[in-house]
Amino acid sequence: MKYGSEYENEKKLYNSTKLINFFKNILRFIYHMCKSFFVEESLRQSYRNIFNRFRVALKIKYSNGIFDKINLKSKFVYYPLHVDPEASTMIMSPMHTDQLSIIEAISKSIPFDSYLYVKEHVQMWGNRSSDFYNKIKRLPKVKLVHPKEDNFTLMKSSFAIITITGTSGWEGMLLKKPVVFLSNTPFLVIKDGYMLCNDLSKLPKVFKKIDKF
Repeated sequence: MKYGSEYENEKKLYNSTKLINFFKNILRFIYHMCKSFFVEESLRQSYRNIFNRFRVALKIKYSNGIFDKINLKSKFVYYPLHVDPEASTMIMSPMHTDQLSIIEAISKSIPFDSYLYVKEHVQMWGNRSSDFYNKIKRLPKVKLVHPKEDNFTLMKSSFAIITITGTSGWEGMLLKKPVVFLSNTPFLVIKDGYMLCNDLSKLPKVFKKIDKF
């Protein structure tokens, strides 16, 4: 009877150990599968990053010729392109996310004797398509400015600065330049030194006021 009891206990222990080992093997299998997946995914991400950097470097190298020569003595409105996507447009100004349409509206609203200088953001250099740049260049009186051109030199030389919600508006206000914001921005708490124009169709009137200023 004692022998039978010991046998039953050993049998239960054996079955428990077998069950524990079974679950250990399952967990070990899941672990190795996950490890393999994340290692492979990490490698894939690394390859994608390398490819994207190479692609951007090539676009930067071959895009230099697309930018226009500028004349700082000419009469021009300055519009610095925003990073896209960015909170300043996607969240703060969801109705003004199409920068091509905005540039077209500005080019049709500025005085006939002036130009619109559109400067690429250095962080977006190589990340936008050549088609985007060509559409800007096809617009009348619009010059596409190299991202390495000095921002403050352009602002100082301009007769007006226009931005959606960007810090260039605040910098222009500090330089005592006429500034036009196209959407609500925290800088509006200052209550002076700028014009707010949420409606693009009213831009011609805004520039007429600036031109007479």
